[in-house]
Amino acid sequence: ISWIDLSKDTLDISDFEYWSQLCLRKFYPSTLIAKARLQVLNSSRLTKDHLLVVAGRVGSGKSETSTYLGERLSHPVIRTGELVRTLMNAPSIAEIGREEFQKRAFEFISGPNGPNRLAQAILRQVTNNGGRPCIVDGVRNLQTFEKLESLYHGGDIGLIYIQTPPDVAFDMYRAREAQGTLSFSYRDFLKVYDAPVESEITSLGRKAHAIVYNSFGMEAFRRTLDDFVSRNLKTPIAPVHVIELERVKVRS
Repeated sequence: ISWIDLSKDTLDISDFEYWSQLCLRKFYPSTLIAKARLQVLNSSRLTKDHLLVVAGRVGSGKSETSTYLGERLSHPVIRTGELVRTLMNAPSIAEIGREEFQKRAFEFISGPNGPNRLAQAILRQVTNNGGRPCIVDGVRNLQTFEKLESLYHGGDIGLIYIQTPPDVAFDMYRAREAQGTLSFSYRDFLKVYDAPVESEITSLGRKAHAIVYNSFGMEAFRRTLDDFVSRNLKTPIAPVHVIELERVKVRS
């Protein structure tokens, strides 16, 4: 334990545990710097010619990551939410609301053949795209990933997990889907964040071949993705454990 002179010192927020990070982001944002980080766990799975699955909690930035990687690698993006909606023959989220959609999706994926049906639907999309590698956005169920892994080209699949603190996820989700309205509370967000259909996502994180840390919002996060793509275009990512990028200023 030590005193910090916040009038003089700049702080790397990653040096603090989560509750301290909350306080520092809230009350002293101008003193903070951030190290955008990418942790590589299995470089052989992370190549341009592999199917890349992006997973993460609600509001983590996984869809933004999928879109970005698709554009940079010229890969089609497969949205699993749309596939699940089609398989369930359900209305869109805009029509029935996310909570109701999550409830129906959980019932579907918990069924005896749900994971297999979704994995097969993903593979059909790959075939429809000429069989070339794609970015798969939003796999939430461990069995779905394992089924996909067993069926696709001898398991040539890379799993990228987006790790985002809940408060940052809340801000990103509210900006995207609640349009920044003040009436959308953190309690409302937790109903979505902790829904049963989201319960296996941390298990996917433990199987990930790379973890991208989105701890400070999209500015620092995009720098991490830039590094990921630059190392991922033609060859496996360099076999290092932690890549620390240029420090960036956290905006208030």
